[in-house]
Order: sequence, then structure tokens, then C-alpha cells
Amino acid sequence: MKPILSVSRRTDIPAYYAQWWLRAVRRGHCTIPNPVSGKPVHVPLAAEHWAGVVYWTRNPGPLLPHLDELDRHFGQRVAFQVTLNGMPRELERRNPPVELALKQMARLSERYGPRSLSWRFDPIVLTDTHGPDQVLERFRRLAGALSGKVGRCIFSFVDDYRKVLDNFASLERDTGIRRLSPTRDQRLELTHQLLQVAREAGIALQACCEDELLAVPGIEKARCLDCEQLVVRPHGRSPRSQPTREQCACHASRDVGTYDSCPHGCLYCYANRNPERALAFHQGYLDAGRRLPLDDRGPTA
Repeated sequence: MKPILSVSRRTDIPAYYAQWWLRAVRRGHCTIPNPVSGKPVHVPLAAEHWAGVVYWTRNPGPLLPHLDELDRHFGQRVAFQVTLNGMPRELERRNPPVELALKQMARLSERYGPRSLSWRFDPIVLTDTHGPDQVLERFRRLAGALSGKVGRCIFSFVDDYRKVLDNFASLERDTGIRRLSPTRDQRLELTHQLLQVAREAGIALQACCEDELLAVPGIEKARCLDCEQLVVRPHGRSPRSQPTREQCACHASRDVGTYDSCPHGCLYCYANRNPERALAFHQGYLDAGRRLPLDDRGPTA
């Protein structure tokens, strides 16, 4: 089976690079830097190469006017992963307003159906000013608004990558807000509480790359990139699993994003070394007429 096209784990293409994506689809290919070596990698975008497309975003708004064209190209073999946390501004600096995100998700659900729209409440971050009670209340409010509009909610607790720890250290120096590290028992207790809320809203709750949370009966293991979530599912067997990290269950995929390029400014982001670097990258994209550095590289470049 063909792999899934991932757009993108590394950055928010629908929110910030929608025009680049549209040009690439029309051209039939894109060229992106290898995330390790930086060397150009050519990615063909003809629909015949892919099982389908999964969009990852916090703001699908810029892509919404172009869905008819994209669906004609990929044949509605599409699904959306929309992250909506509603965290305090000091943790999510430039995320869209919650009410706007909810309206956009409602539009996607109406177009594609709840099965193909996944809500990501991810990751969970606890601080000394925003603890488990506040997280649970946020989740309850969002789950109520999304009831009947999404088929599942995918969640995890924030991971301690060095770049993330550095961002939280800066937050504590600048604001005095301290990030908390919950124990396993505390994570399981909060997971149990989230599950009760999700059940009331009719939403399946799935843990991403955190198998310890499966100890809570009713929590499912997430497969974020999943052919079964596509609006139109491809014929034949699903692609093999191809984990991108430990405990990942995703189907085989190819990502077309670039690290250090998402300007949402989330302190917990795994894809940016620091928010300012990503903001500068995006400004360079705008200054270049919404073009990326490798746009002139063709298939044989």
C-alpha cells in the first residue's frame, strides 16, 4: 500500500504556508530540506503516489477556500488533525482564538464528517498557575463544543526534550511561572478524569505515544496517520506501520514540512528549537513573496 502524505508534523502548513502548498500541488512536486542533512529532497505530489493526505494544523482557515481544488486533486482521500488546547497565552503565544478554531472545525466536520476530523488536545502542560483542575475545565468546555463534530480526541503529556526544557526555563525566569512534572499516578488520575468527560461528549480518547496511559480502561492507542480516518479510504490493504518515535502506531508516511518554521510560538513545541527562529523563517517566506528557499529545485536538481 502507498504511504500517507503528512502535511505536516513539522510545521503548520495550512495556517502559514497554504499558498506554497497550493503552488506545489499544482506544479506536481515540492522540494524540502532533509531534516538531518539539510540536502534537498524531491517529493512528487501526484495523487497516484499516495494513499491520502493528512493535514495537521491549529488554523485551517487559509486552506478552507481551496478545499474544492485540493479534493479534486487527491480525490477526497483526506483527513484533518486539528490541535485545540486553549492554553494561556504565555504557553501558546500566537494560536488563533478558541472560538475561531471551533467554527473552523465545525466547517471541516460538516464537509468531511466527524470520522475524518481528529481533535488534538496535545500536549497537556501543567504549571503552578494552571494545574489539573484548570486543564480538566478547559477540556470539558472544548469537548462540549466539539461533541458530535469530531470522532476522537488525541492527547499526551508534554515530553522533556532539551529545547522544550529550555523554553520552560526561560518562561520561569521571565514570568515566575513554573512548569510542573506530574507523577505517573497523577497522569493516570487526570487521564481517568478526561476520559469521563470525553465519554459524556461521545468522543473517543486516544493516547499518542504514551502506552502507560492505556492502563486506564477505555483509553485507546492513537494512530494519528491512519488510512481508516480518510474520507475516501483507498482500496487494498492499509500501509504498514512506520513509527516515527517510540510507541508510535502511525501508518507509513512522508512529511513535507520544514522544522524551525512554525510561528505559532508554543513553548512546548517539539519542532522548533526556539520560537524566534521560526518567526524569522516565516518572515523570510513572506518577504520572498510566499516562496521557500528550495522552490526552484526541480525533480532532477
